[in-house]
Amino acid sequence: MFRFDGRVLVVDDVQTNLDVARGLMLPYRLRIEGVKSGQEAMERVAEAERQPAAERYDIIFMDHMMPGMDGVEATKQIRERGSEYARRVPIVALTANAVVGTKEMFLENGIDDFLAKPIDIKKLDSLLRRWIPREKQAQQRVRAGGNVEPGAIPEIAGLEVAGVLNRTGFTVSTYKDLLSVFYRDAGERVEQIEDYEKRGDIRNYTIVVHALKSALQNIGGMELGVMAAQLEAAGKAGNREVISKKTGEFVEVLEQVRSEIGERLGLTQGGGEKKGGLSDLKLEELRAALVEMDTESITTQLMEYKKANIAGAAWEFIQKIEQYVLLFEYEKAVEEIDQSSGNTGI
Repeated sequence: MFRFDGRVLVVDDVQTNLDVARGLMLPYRLRIEGVKSGQEAMERVAEAERQPAAERYDIIFMDHMMPGMDGVEATKQIRERGSEYARRVPIVALTANAVVGTKEMFLENGIDDFLAKPIDIKKLDSLLRRWIPREKQAQQRVRAGGNVEPGAIPEIAGLEVAGVLNRTGFTVSTYKDLLSVFYRDAGERVEQIEDYEKRGDIRNYTIVVHALKSALQNIGGMELGVMAAQLEAAGKAGNREVISKKTGEFVEVLEQVRSEIGERLGLTQGGGEKKGGLSDLKLEELRAALVEMDTESITTQLMEYKKANIAGAAWEFIQKIEQYVLLFEYEKAVEEIDQSSGNTGI
């Protein structure tokens, strides 16, 4: 694994998948940014066109299946902008549906390559070396990650923890961060699934189930991922009978997994006396970690804040900082801390 002096844009509507991509690419020392829609990707490319060549994105990872504008349409519109940069910037599709003919379809629509989900670190490594300019590839090797004993973190029923850690090279801290993201994101997706199923909105139902499938695979929820794949297939076939019969069972099992993740990692605002404001927490240490983009330290400190059982505006503040981190917007997180530094009443 090499170190790259490059800038990457990741486009995916699922926060869990954005966080997986961030965790996989951080060891390369890449500058990573994430957005959650094709429209936002187009806006970022427009901004990049106005920047010096050295500051533009070297590669764009584009999720294939997104609500609204999907990855193929977003790529078409980027290519049609007309600038040399927009025509030539490498765009790699992220897809959980890598079947025969997929690569040809992507190439016909301006996409240069594709990477199957769940992402394998070895395949990602090969792809980065293929598309990032050689002058930005440093010869210094960095650690590619290694096997981690599953006992290092709490065992969670329904998740193949060892498989994820071996495939990605994630640290335990990074994996916990990923579970935290999934816990929140899946809760929102469950509400969407139930709403779309009730209203008979098969198109959006299928998109959300697809998103959950890839997110589940990324955290090691392979059996649940198979259930999601079956519902996705039913949605594509317009099979309302299967959707009606199987959705309730899928949601029930998914909520059981979410509940255990929340309990094991302390992600819920549990009982007990709520205490303290931000003045009781060590924000200066978190700020330093954000400036250095030290993800291990950032994750550890955010988890400590949650365990402190903070309340009200303090809890909301920490949640806001965490959202900035998950979107790779470290500078905004630092600005938020700086703005609050004189406000000890939070």
